[in-house]
Amino acid sequence: MRVVDSLIRVEQRTEPTAADVEHRVQEAIARMADLHARSVRVTMNKSTVNLRGHLPSLAALETAVHAAEAAPGVTAVETDIVVTTRSLR
Repeated sequence: MRVVDSLIRVEQRTEPTAADVEHRVQEAIARMADLHARSVRVTMNKSTVNLRGHLPSLAALETAVHAAEAAPGVTAVETDIVVTTRSLR
């Protein structure tokens, strides 16, 4: 006769809090958009992420939106971002 002990532990998974999601989105934007992440403010209301601030290009805005959409628990993204490009003289 053999005795087998299972050391598997099951933990209940909870939904991320708004603060968790805001932090994850801010980190993702920082990884993807580099230095411009500080100019974006991330807030969450229920399952909608709100992005506010300034970015230097449409590509940076697209990156920020994709980062927010990929966060767990996010069902919608609203943006109030101003894209300010600098003209070459």
